[in-house]
Amino acid sequence: MSMEVASLFSEAKMAFINGEFISTILLSVAFSEHWLGAYLEGKASPKKSYYSITNIINFCRRKKLISDYLLSRLDRLRAIRNPFVHIKEYDHPDKFSQRLVAQATAPNRLLEQDAEEALSLMYQISISLPPGS
Repeated sequence: MSMEVASLFSEAKMAFINGEFISTILLSVAFSEHWLGAYLEGKASPKKSYYSITNIINFCRRKKLISDYLLSRLDRLRAIRNPFVHIKEYDHPDKFSQRLVAQATAPNRLLEQDAEEALSLMYQISISLPPGS
């Protein structure tokens, strides 16, 4: 595991413990992208164009390299993360504000649930998909 990946893993855990749930989500997706990129290098020698989370998910689905269950969870987490890092229109369904209204929950509770899912997925990816295997 590279220092970048190890640092992302550690920071995601600490962010969650400190109640920094958006950071947990962002770091978990970044970890997953790096981890899966290394996994693909060992499996398929992907081109650099595969090095985005969307391209990794699509490539793995096409080649059936990873279970659809994990890929679906990762794609959902990517969708949750995106409005925090990319500008989205006001009524985009994945925006945090829109999800809050749709789920009628407290803001911090929704973020905590998302962060729990992010950490769970990060751990599952690291355990079930060794890089370079």
